[in-house]
This record gives sequence, structure tokens and C-alpha cells, in this order.
Amino acid sequence: MVVPRRLRLAAQRSRTPAPPAGTSLTDRVQAAAAVIAVLFAGGALLISLDTLKDQQRINRNQWELNVAAQDRQQKRYASRVAWWTTNHYREDDDYRIMVQNRSTAPLRGLEFFLPERHRWLLGDSGAPVLFFLEDIPPCTVARYRIGRDLDGEAASAIRTSFSDPSWELRFTDSLDRWVISERGLRPAGTAPPYPTRGNGVPDVASDTLDEDRAGTSEAEDCGEGG
Repeated sequence: MVVPRRLRLAAQRSRTPAPPAGTSLTDRVQAAAAVIAVLFAGGALLISLDTLKDQQRINRNQWELNVAAQDRQQKRYASRVAWWTTNHYREDDDYRIMVQNRSTAPLRGLEFFLPERHRWLLGDSGAPVLFFLEDIPPCTVARYRIGRDLDGEAASAIRTSFSDPSWELRFTDSLDRWVISERGLRPAGTAPPYPTRGNGVPDVASDTLDEDRAGTSEAEDCGEGG
């Protein structure tokens, strides 16, 4: 007997099991839960990235603070040293070079240095010029004058040259060797490019400051720090 096609399709549909009740709702709930979990994970990742950036910024700031603190600690004596001149163009003994040590550490190996590129100030085409000074005790202002053995023209040239900011004062405290110049205070870094004989005058130097100080006085506000 031939069964009509329509009846066969109806019979097949009747034999297909119906989906369990609630399956589509469960799927929707699970899908929603998965989406929410992804959103939460993304939010947590963003928070973690922000936290990491904040921590890196804090670490960087702390490192900079530590470097600055170490720099201040290293310069606690040298930052209280200064020098200046008075009466640049006078021909008498009132001309003074002043070196002030407001620190609690003595200064040793002091020298004024004029770089080669500024030798023209003295009309000298030879080596760099160096003036050596005696050690300066703590809390002391030392006064020097141009050597009296120079003739008037040479003394005038030296005095005039000291009005130029190219001169460097080099000295050693209990922590390091330093240079004070128009660029400020900095570590000397390297040994001077000339042979020295203790506190004497090296072969390339001109010793034109009086060996004896013109005088000393007590420095005010003596201590440590900047």
C-alpha cells in the first residue's frame, strides 16, 4: 500500500523527540553569564593595567627622589663652597680673591684653573694656567691677592681675567673632588691632565697668587647641606 508523502512527513515529525523543556532558557542564561564574565574579566584587566601604571609611576618618582637625596647627601659639603673677587681693576693690594668654606669639612688640593680655550685672557698661548691654594679649614673665608712679584701689566691681566666666568675652582672635601665654574657645581670626574708635585706647582702652571693668605675670617651660617 502506498502511503501518501504528506502522511509520511507527518509521521516522521511525530517520531522526532521534542526538545527538553527549559533548554533555550538555560542556553540564554549561560550565554549571558559568559558575556558578563568576559566583561568582568576585561574590567579587571583594565584595573590591573591602571594599577601597574600607577605602581610604575610611583617607582619612578621614588627612584628620582632617591637619586636627588643621594646627590644632596654627596654635595652636603661642596654645595657650601663659593668664591668671588673684589676690585678687579685696582692696582693696589686691596684686590682680593675670596674662597668661602661654609661646610664642616676642610678643603684640600685647591686650585684655580683656566681652560686652554680661554688662555687669550692672559695673552698666553702656552699651557692652561693653574693657581694653587693652601688648604682651607671648615667654616672659614680665605682671602688671597695676586702675587706681588708680578709686574703691573701681568698683575692687571690676571686681575682682569678673574672677571671672566671661565675660571674653575677645584677642590677636594671628605667625599669627592669637585669643580665650581660658570656651569655650577659638579664632580671633577677625572684626574687633571698635568703632572703635579703634591701641593706645589706643576710644570705647566703659573704660580701667581701670594703663598700666604691675605687673611681669613669666620664663615657665617656654617653647616651641611645646600
